[in-house]
Order: sequence, then C-alpha cells, then structure tokens
Amino acid sequence: MENTSGEQKPTGWETLLGGMKTLVQFRDPKFAAEEVQVRQLAIEHYPELLKVMDDECAMVEMFCGKEKGWAVSLTPDSFERVITEGERLNGDFFSRWVQRRQKRAEQLMPGALDKVVNQAMREATKNADDSRITPQKLRSNVESRSAKP
Repeated sequence: MENTSGEQKPTGWETLLGGMKTLVQFRDPKFAAEEVQVRQLAIEHYPELLKVMDDECAMVEMFCGKEKGWAVSLTPDSFERVITEGERLNGDFFSRWVQRRQKRAEQLMPGALDKVVNQAMREATKNADDSRITPQKLRSNVESRSAKP
C-alpha cells in the first residue's frame, strides 16, 4: 500500500499482526539464520524511537525487540532490510506523531522550533569549520609544538 507521496505503508495485516517477519543472517557463519519480527511500534515507544533516530543500531534493536549489541552481529543486507522494513512499518504513524508534537510545541512557545533549528545549523557549521584543516591551523599547531621544550 502506498501513500500519496509514493512511500510504502504497512498493510492491514501487518498492522493487525504488529509488524512482519523477516529472515536475518549473521556475520558469523556459525550462527544460523533467524526469523525475527520487525515490529510496528506502539505509540508509547515513539519518544524512545525519537531519541535513537541517529543510532541505526539502536533502531534495529528496537524494531526487533533485541538487546543492545545484537544489531552489529547482522550482515549488512540483513541490517539494512530491518531498517528499511522498520521505517516502512513505523514511518507514517511516527511522522504524524512528530508533526503533532512539533505543532503543540510551537503553540506553547511560538518561534521555538525555528530557534532550535537555527542553533543546530550554527553548531553544525561551527563544528564543520572547526574540523577543517587550514594552513593557519597547521602553522599554529607546528608553532605551538616547536615552542614546547
């Protein structure tokens, strides 16, 4: 099933069953393939999902209900399949939840979202500038090292 933007949505059966099963392979060949449930998360798990959005390993483990460290044992293909299916199963509902949350935050503190985005952009730009190697930084680093006895 597709939504109006062409993205795949969970089927009715997947919603009724709470997700879908998929076979995953492990990097270590001594472990047999395992069938896992990629879950459609309940709304009470959305705050946690929001916290781990930048950590794909944590997302894979959350989608499958597995312990920390499990995701790194998967083959790249299996890892990516779980992420893709987990995002497909949860993305539509989760994005609407995030939008509602942002709308409420904006109602409570007008302009707050813009301030947060602008601050994040400034920090990202500052961090990018700080990490760039320039001739001045190299010269300064060399001079500071040669000045030490």
